[in-house]
Amino acid sequence: MAEAPTPPPQLTTRPASPDEESWLQWRRADEQETPKRLEEGAKFCAGLYAITYTILLGYDPDALKNANETNMKFIAGLWLVSLVAAFWVVFPMPYAYRSDSAASIEAMHKRLVKFKYRALLLSAGLYLLALGMLTWVYLH
Repeated sequence: MAEAPTPPPQLTTRPASPDEESWLQWRRADEQETPKRLEEGAKFCAGLYAITYTILLGYDPDALKNANETNMKFIAGLWLVSLVAAFWVVFPMPYAYRSDSAASIEAMHKRLVKFKYRALLLSAGLYLLALGMLTWVYLH
């Protein structure tokens, strides 16, 4: 005859201390504010992109006359895509979740944060690449 499976060991728990509870509440609030922080970062980046390219493209028009037209178009394309990626972060997206399910809301939040984070990284990466290429055009 087979023996009955042994029950898993019971873990002893205790309520969180006031200090632990305050840190848990802070972490939860911090996590919930992540989309807003990403959006504020994207707004800052979009402004920075526009200002730096306005300055660099208008700084010395003679330096750009000798630049390769294909390179300049590529740089402008990178800059434009970096701006579009930044606007994706800021653009209000439709939230699809079940309002009566905390798990559904949390899953939507995680997807939203992941998308906005990746779009902001893409934006910054393309901007830095375009800025580096434009700097190279000025130095050569």
